[in-house]
Amino acid sequence: MEVAESELEVTEQGCMTPTHGDCQIPVPLVPPPPPKKRRCSCGKKSEPRKNGYFNAPDLELIFTMVPRR
Repeated sequence: MEVAESELEVTEQGCMTPTHGDCQIPVPLVPPPPPKKRRCSCGKKSEPRKNGYFNAPDLELIFTMVPRR
C-alpha cells in the first residue's frame, strides 16, 4: 500500500516551474545593438555575358502570328 500512496503524491504535485532566483533568466543591463543595414544593390549594373544570350534557332517559330480566317 505504501508504494501506491507515494505514486499518488507525485501525481498530485505535478510539474512546477522553478521560482528560485538562480533559475530565472537575468535581465540584460544594455539592450542589444540594432541590426546593420544591407548594402544597396540598385547601383550595380550587370555586365553583358561574354558568350551572349542563348539564341534558339526555332524561337521565331513560336512567336509567329497565324493569319485569321
